[in-house]
Amino acid sequence: MAGAVFSDIEGTLVSGNTPGYFIKVGRNLGIIRTWRVIQAGLLIVVARPLPKRPRAYLQFLAFRRLMKGHSQAELERVVEESIPGLLTRLKPNTLDRVHKHQAAGMPVFLVSAALHNVVTRLAQEFDGTGEGTKLEIVAGKCTGRPGSPVCQGEEKARRVEALAREHGLDLSQSVGFGDTLSDIAFLSLLGRAIVVDPAPEMIAEAQRRGWEILVNTSL
Repeated sequence: MAGAVFSDIEGTLVSGNTPGYFIKVGRNLGIIRTWRVIQAGLLIVVARPLPKRPRAYLQFLAFRRLMKGHSQAELERVVEESIPGLLTRLKPNTLDRVHKHQAAGMPVFLVSAALHNVVTRLAQEFDGTGEGTKLEIVAGKCTGRPGSPVCQGEEKARRVEALAREHGLDLSQSVGFGDTLSDIAFLSLLGRAIVVDPAPEMIAEAQRRGWEILVNTSL
């Protein structure tokens, strides 16, 4: 079995806040209303001082509420309009390394806590496959309820294992790119891990595990 490239998106492959950019595009298109953004922002502010797990839950809850009631067609329009801007935010050194592995015959899989529609669409730019956080769609509209667990931490690791089974991949021959402590779970499954522009606590963890650290010095 062959290996593959598995990469996180935000902070690893793309600089900046991906959900924030998605919301900005939606506002510019007149699809996402400002008052709903303000409501979601207040919930995020409340979540900031909380421990990691409840903070992540409230952040996802805020995003779900923001998306509630929008049609699938509206969401797809925002996704499509977001892609050109996200492509300008690709981190050059990470992109170069991903392309080199891809040129060597390794398929690309993007795994991220970001909206599944965004992840899958961005993965298409790499002729790859994407796995993200899904929202429930009923009768063509977003219900505001989760359609899957948040693709983060252990859940991201489970998605990587599922992709490996589905595509017949050897994880021991695969390479992964991540940037935060929550990426350790999936990076630990792979034969080679590369940590991108990490915070100090992730630098320490990468050094302890003997993982490569990649810095995008041009940013």
